[in-house]
Amino acid sequence: MTLLRRILGILAVILLLCTVLAGCVVQSLSLSIDSPEDGSELDVNVIKVRGRVSDHRAMVTVNGIAARVAQDGSFSSWVQLMTGPNTIEVVATLGDKDISKTITVAFNPALAVYLEMPRPEIGTDHTKIPLRVSGTVSNPEATVTVNGSDVEVSEDGSFSTQVQLIEGVNSIEAVARLGEQRDTAVIILMCSPEGTISPIPGRSHFDDAFLRYDDSVELKAGETKLLDVTLEARKDGPGEVVYAIYRVAEEYAEDKLPMPEGLTVSIEPSKFMAYPNTIYRSTITIETTPELVPGEYWLRFEQEFENAFRGSGWIKVNVEP
Repeated sequence: MTLLRRILGILAVILLLCTVLAGCVVQSLSLSIDSPEDGSELDVNVIKVRGRVSDHRAMVTVNGIAARVAQDGSFSSWVQLMTGPNTIEVVATLGDKDISKTITVAFNPALAVYLEMPRPEIGTDHTKIPLRVSGTVSNPEATVTVNGSDVEVSEDGSFSTQVQLIEGVNSIEAVARLGEQRDTAVIILMCSPEGTISPIPGRSHFDDAFLRYDDSVELKAGETKLLDVTLEARKDGPGEVVYAIYRVAEEYAEDKLPMPEGLTVSIEPSKFMAYPNTIYRSTITIETTPELVPGEYWLRFEQEFENAFRGSGWIKVNVEP
């Protein structure tokens, strides 16, 4: 009887171990992509891919780039898309286990139309002789009108037409349409009594790219704050945008200083291709530790477009005890 009890006891232990081990095996690595959705058609080419992995210890890559994984298993990573269909592959690896998910999304650039400033021949009276106007549209499948008249668009997106001017102020407007998309371009010219033309002085810069962000932030040592950076590309692009942010001594200073112990500043994404009539969003992350000396710190924020300096600004960081 004693021997039987021992055998039964051993069998019970073995059964318990098998149950535990089976549970470990069953709890396999799982992975999901929350956004964007598979098959999405997007109007911006810089996106944040978000998802979740069942074990936060797993290493996650998005199109080969390591993603940040939080304690709850959520992860995110910025991805830059090309025009047309794009494949996004997410891979999670933990030890000898790995799992992958793949989705396909499409990037369709916004429609943009441009008018070139005319170059009339000297001595031509444009109150009598029409002015040749040329321009381009980003998608050659679009229909274009100039001052209400249809124009033919070439395969490369270029077009040209003739416009009759009057003495005084003349507005030339190109309108491009493609499906539900619509874009316009306007140039304003002054035509003299003799028929010579010149641009209107002080014309609007509405078509120029516009960048906005908060220029000050307050936080306590040990806190982290996020600042939104929004770029309205408008008629700029396509072209590469590069952001840089670093510490300086004071407002309007340009010389770079080392970051003090306990202060870390980064911006993401900091480099991307910008397309016209598209809004881009980046995030400045300001991280501090309790060891950071309270006080006022200054950051200089710079923007480049196609390797040319585009502008700069300053951000005041006020760290409280």
